[in-house]
Amino acid sequence: MDPALLTAVKARGVERPYTHQREAWQRLASDRLAAHTLVATGTGSGKTECFVYPALDHCARARQAGEGGIKVLVIYPMNALAIDQARRLAHLIARTPAFHGLRVGLFV
Repeated sequence: MDPALLTAVKARGVERPYTHQREAWQRLASDRLAAHTLVATGTGSGKTECFVYPALDHCARARQAGEGGIKVLVIYPMNALAIDQARRLAHLIARTPAFHGLRVGLFV
């Protein structure tokens, strides 16, 4: 994963990710031919982080390569969850220099 992204992960208070997060990041990294991945673990154990950081890493890499357009589509089962996660992503993107220029869209 990009060093700037690892800095962002640490800035969110994740000094030592859970095993399932590290394994998901390895499988989902776009610089390593992202593999289909299913993560099943308890509530509050960081499942969102399993895909968010690799997705943002992919978007940042694509932007650096001059690629435009939509790179990630995330579907949530409830509008409230989608709104909460869109805010969370927008905040993370705004605080991370490597993500400058990335945008979050929301369709409910």
